[in-house]
Amino acid sequence: MSAPHTELTAEALRRPDMRGTVRVLGGPGTGKSTLLVDTAAAHIEAGRDPESVLLLTGSARLSAQARAAVTRALLGAGRRSVVREPLVRTVHSYAFAVLRLAAQRNGSPPPRLITSAEPVSSRTDSGSRP
Repeated sequence: MSAPHTELTAEALRRPDMRGTVRVLGGPGTGKSTLLVDTAAAHIEAGRDPESVLLLTGSARLSAQARAAVTRALLGAGRRSVVREPLVRTVHSYAFAVLRLAAQRNGSPPPRLITSAEPVSSRTDSGSRP
């Protein structure tokens, strides 16, 4: 069963009582990122806990741009809160954080991020390709 599809205006998204998950679709340059940054800042300025807001992006470049824009918006509004977790993350960064938290809760060693620069032999126990 899928969630119902509802069209919302930008103003409706910025309302402090708006809750839930929102997926914003649009082509390049249509204002998706600006809408998300403005909405996140509006919710935080209205008193919502900053850690209840999460913007997921597809790339580190977009994440850095959105993070800087949210920070500018909040500082411009005089908001000086401390946030333990980033408000803006890449999908990959968020997934790794979920794995790290699950390992911590289970008493397991933290996951290790394997970069593409490491030799394939260090990625498997047997030294063969996965």
